[in-house]
Amino acid sequence: MYLFMFSGVPASGKSTIAKVIARHYKLPYFSRDDTQRFLYQRGLVTENTVDGYLWTLEMARVQLSVGVGCVLDAVFGKQGFRNEAKAIAEQFGAQFVPVYCYCSDETLWKSCWHQRAEANHPAHWNNPTWADVERITENFESWTHDNVIRLDSVDNVEVNLEKVTRLMDKLQNP
Repeated sequence: MYLFMFSGVPASGKSTIAKVIARHYKLPYFSRDDTQRFLYQRGLVTENTVDGYLWTLEMARVQLSVGVGCVLDAVFGKQGFRNEAKAIAEQFGAQFVPVYCYCSDETLWKSCWHQRAEANHPAHWNNPTWADVERITENFESWTHDNVIRLDSVDNVEVNLEKVTRLMDKLQNP
């Protein structure tokens, strides 16, 4: 049983590859953006809050408690959220699989962000700006857990999927 945690700044490719991994391993997928948008559109929150993160982690707890792994997708920019996810995995005997997504080409990264914004992408439920992305990036804490899988969105989805599946095969067959 796996708890995949996809983390990275906005427009780093995490949602794209997280969904591919969820389909590949036939696991439930929980997105902080989807949760936060749901809460916002129904007037349950009026600003960007941690509620989406907390709900996403709670869904992991629920899934693992019934013996089903899952995929989490959020910035998860703070070590505390990562530590909580790892503790949840350990509590239920699941393999914690942290995945850090980034884009090594700043021009491409910025272009992806602007394309999402112009397309009114669902992740933009609260109309963030590029300045917000820069602030998030500045406050993003480095990963300190062992065995973090690092995926560069400069590589296409198939390459990143292969990288994850190859590492998962090694975990299953050491």
